[in-house]
Amino acid sequence: MTGKLKRLLLKNLYFSIQNRVGPEVIRRIMDKFQVGLIGKVTIKDPAAPEHFKDEFFSMLKGQLEESLVITPDGISFSLGDRDKLGYDGNVKTPLQTMVFILEGVLGEYAFISPDFYKTYKSGKNIKFGRWSGGFLISKEAFFKEGWDKRISWNEARWGFSNTGPINIFDIDQSFIAEIIDTTIKSTIEEFAASLRAEHGKT
Repeated sequence: MTGKLKRLLLKNLYFSIQNRVGPEVIRRIMDKFQVGLIGKVTIKDPAAPEHFKDEFFSMLKGQLEESLVITPDGISFSLGDRDKLGYDGNVKTPLQTMVFILEGVLGEYAFISPDFYKTYKSGKNIKFGRWSGGFLISKEAFFKEGWDKRISWNEARWGFSNTGPINIFDIDQSFIAEIIDTTIKSTIEEFAASLRAEHGKT
């Protein structure tokens, strides 16, 4: 492969990944986000994935832009960076809650909203932590503390209780090879056409 053809190929592949492959990967991840996470808990729950869907989408787009690079071995990019999601515990964003859910939740929990807590505790207010919108309580504590006298367990049960890991990044990637192959073929044709034009041939 000549240097000129290689440069043209890298340029075209970069464009295809940036404008076709990357956006399609993100779309498929968001589809799995929708199916696996949305509608599982009440929207009143501050940890409901609905609240940080847009932030997650923006993070994926940002990762594509930041990670897409041309290297000596070709072109690379990555999505779903574990550090930016908060897997290391240092990223203090709502996405950490998504990580908690994606990793799987062991045990049964109930969600207690501030309004319900205030009613149940006769007007008493408490601080609800960084989410300021409620808290989770174990099933054992739910019955032990008498919450069931005010609301049934089925009503209060948190939708992500006892769920296994949810891998929204496990998508069908066969389309990537198809796009890459098409790009390579069109680039070779483009290069051949430029050579013919350069030598005055039609």
